Amino acid sequence: MQLFKPDPLHRFLHSEAIMNLSLGLYTKIIMGMSCLLLLSSCSDKDSQLKFSNPESGYDQSYEDYAAEGFTDAELKDLFSQLIKLSESQDRTVGFYQAVLQPQVEKHFAPALDADPFLTAVAWYKDTTEGNRDAMFTISELDAAMKDEAQKYVSMLYNQISDSDRMHSWKWLQKLKMVKIAIDSRDDMGLGQYYPYEPRAMHDLNQDDPWNKSNTISDLSDFEARVIAASWDKPVLIKFGLTYCIHCLLLENMGSVPAFHRAHEDIVDVYKLWWNPKSDDYAQLNAIAEAEVVKSSPWFILYENGRQIKAGYGFPDQNGDGLEDFLELIEP
Repeated sequence: MQLFKPDPLHRFLHSEAIMNLSLGLYTKIIMGMSCLLLLSSCSDKDSQLKFSNPESGYDQSYEDYAAEGFTDAELKDLFSQLIKLSESQDRTVGFYQAVLQPQVEKHFAPALDADPFLTAVAWYKDTTEGNRDAMFTISELDAAMKDEAQKYVSMLYNQISDSDRMHSWKWLQKLKMVKIAIDSRDDMGLGQYYPYEPRAMHDLNQDDPWNKSNTISDLSDFEARVIAASWDKPVLIKFGLTYCIHCLLLENMGSVPAFHRAHEDIVDVYKLWWNPKSDDYAQLNAIAEAEVVKSSPWFILYENGRQIKAGYGFPDQNGDGLEDFLELIEP
């Protein structure tokens, strides 16, 4: 006599694909299981009306979404269906593969010359997860995608915030674009890697027109363009350490100028570079200390001469990712 019949979520968590995750991530999954069990046990009348056969409903959704790659919203939908299935082990492997196939722009084609955005992604991942040899190889990329996919799936299991999960999905999308570029290079006989110049990635490019006009230079500049100006219009400022690799990634992707261009009608945006290891940044270091900035990239929103929000920010190449700050700005 069978004393225990595994429910769908139990089958999902103990499938081969999930058991192969790292111990740390698997532990996080188990910690979030009680919450998910509650959700999966709740009746879902809308779902029951939509699919008389949950398995066929899931398979149809998977097929529809797969045509152009999977968006974050589509993966979330698939997961919500998957945990309700009685036999989900085979589909679990397919779901994990779907996470590794994020949707990219329909007409995306890597440039023959070095692309600044792809170069920034390759440099960042090779520096943080590779061997820092100016070549982001296909094997390093595959490892980075697997690691990011595990993070993403763990976020789904544990119901981490939509914004954090989207940030992870966007990294999968970026890596997929680099993979397409590497495949293209390989077809042309250029090797299975994406090159970058390490020294160039550390260039703050002070000659860029936006950087010239939107970088805070000293205390008087900060008082005038941030504190005083915020009485007339909200001001968002990014504090970045000159040696912060996350800040340099944003710099090379043009994330902060992109955000400003998208929202310049409601907020002014500036950068402030600081370096507590150098006396050349004495005034800027003093500003960072006075504003209680301890790390970077740290964003602070000012209104009426005072801070109204502060925190980490990681906008993408389009400037998306600072929605929490935008919510406090009245148009």
